[in-house]
Amino acid sequence: MDLERILLATTGAIVGVFGWLLVGLYINRREYARRARNAGRAVYFELTANQLSVFTALTYGAFGQMSRATFDRLLPELATWLPAAELQSVALVPRPRWL
Repeated sequence: MDLERILLATTGAIVGVFGWLLVGLYINRREYARRARNAGRAVYFELTANQLSVFTALTYGAFGQMSRATFDRLLPELATWLPAAELQSVALVPRPRWL
């Protein structure tokens, strides 16, 4: 009877540990995905602001500064969410000749 209880308790403990491990991994993955989406939104906003600066420079001759600080800061979070091809298309944007 004692051996049966020990095996039952051990089996229950193992199942419980694996259950909590899976729940923790699921919650962790969702958190990384949320942070990466937020980083993507920030970088998209920065790229749009840079596009507006280029449009303003071409149309009116008023040159503003281009920003890349948000992209450099949030690149690790983007790397966890974006596929490699999409990340490469954002990361390898050719730099203008005047920089």
